[in-house]
Amino acid sequence: MLVFDNDDVKNALSMDVCLDAIEETYRDYGQGQAVNIPRADMLTPHPQEGYFYEFKTMSGAVPRYDICALRLSSSVIGFPTVLGTFRKEKVPAAPGNRWLGLIMLYRISNGELLCVFPDGYLQRMRVGATSGIGAKYMAVERAARVGILGSGFQAGSQLMAMCGVRKITEIKVYSPNRDHRYAFSVEMERELGVAVKPVGSAEEAVRDVDILVTASNAMVPLTKPEWLRPGMHVTSIRPIEIDDETFDRFDRIVKNSVEAEPLYYPMEGFKTPDTDVGWSTYQRERFPQLRILAEVVAGKIPGRQKPEEITYFLNSVGLGIQFAAVGAKFYDLARSRGLGKEIPTDWFLQTLHT
Repeated sequence: MLVFDNDDVKNALSMDVCLDAIEETYRDYGQGQAVNIPRADMLTPHPQEGYFYEFKTMSGAVPRYDICALRLSSSVIGFPTVLGTFRKEKVPAAPGNRWLGLIMLYRISNGELLCVFPDGYLQRMRVGATSGIGAKYMAVERAARVGILGSGFQAGSQLMAMCGVRKITEIKVYSPNRDHRYAFSVEMERELGVAVKPVGSAEEAVRDVDILVTASNAMVPLTKPEWLRPGMHVTSIRPIEIDDETFDRFDRIVKNSVEAEPLYYPMEGFKTPDTDVGWSTYQRERFPQLRILAEVVAGKIPGRQKPEEITYFLNSVGLGIQFAAVGAKFYDLARSRGLGKEIPTDWFLQTLHT
């Protein structure tokens, strides 16, 4: 069995590989050829006031790759207000001021545990790749300008993916922290080879773009309906980033997950600060009527139909099949390059029946 670290994943995994894996697997999923178990979050109070403990799991199997994946994380969650914005953030509370999240890959054909590695880099890439596939099927073909609200961990992979599916020539970035958005712009311009401009407001970031991406930790809406224009494609990673009035401007909406939110299992009587934040009543009522991206990729429903449509992809609630798909590609690449550390598989096997 192999053990990898995030550097191994980063060194082996490109956005092009992730895009191919997500597209293949979503096509399978849309045709009933992959299995997903929804994300489940177990929640308990934390000894320190204002925080809580979350144990999160999701899993999925993709027979195409002979791979089943389990992703889990053990996290302390806080809700700071940063520059006037209410946010949800994972606290680096594990030893050494770090986080704990793991991906385990299993061989479908014999049940073997193949590898274990941290989820950090891969989970960032699979979120970006999924937004990219959404844009591939829903953005106008000529899309060249991107605006992004957010300059944190998830934002970079969103831009990688957009550049992977369209010929992007200009990117505008806004986030409340001026230093963050300037540093992010320099980093992404160097990495993507595309002009990346930090701007002073969310409205300026949205103005005259073909694709709008919201990728933040904010627990408040980031957009206004009057900022949208015909032909635009919008993607968000949290439903709260889009308000009801903006939601009503969309001509075509596709979601990532059948589930509107994770399956929550809180301790009896326990509520987190975001329990009543995230979905408006209006959007929650509309959600069951929406179709999933896998159906678009599988050809069961159309993506964009008219150039003037304003389209929206809600990339919230991750899927276990994403980790199986991208994980399978990574595992093969890592083995071919001799990455990782081998430990005895026997450590994880037993002679007793489970």
